[in-house]
Amino acid sequence: MLNKRIMIVDDDEIHQFTTKLTLQRTMGFNHIDSRTSPVQALAYLQQNQEDSTLMPDLILLDINMPIMDGFEFLDFMEDTVKNNTPIVFMVSSSNSKHDVDKSFVHKVVKEYMSKPIDPRVLKDKMDKHLG
Repeated sequence: MLNKRIMIVDDDEIHQFTTKLTLQRTMGFNHIDSRTSPVQALAYLQQNQEDSTLMPDLILLDINMPIMDGFEFLDFMEDTVKNNTPIVFMVSSSNSKHDVDKSFVHKVVKEYMSKPIDPRVLKDKMDKHLG
């Protein structure tokens, strides 16, 4: 599982930093890409969808971001990324039932996690979905 590629899409640079550190230090991952802009992340996915070695296996996606929120990102991703589509864990400070339910409308969303991410919970969920 350590050779899996992970992308963090979150406008909060502190959350990105701590999540990346958790993935590297406590779980041993070294293929971690982080984007503060969902537009840039989507462009990357669209440009690289034909090359499975460049596509993330998992995206940790924030909901509330400027310009494009996580739900809009999912809509665009599902419409435009047809090959090597990654799975998604939604990550949010919101525990709203509406947000949780809206997340799972998207078939690529496998988990919904609250910030800050508990490393043990993240590891369990990654083991479940990435094997």
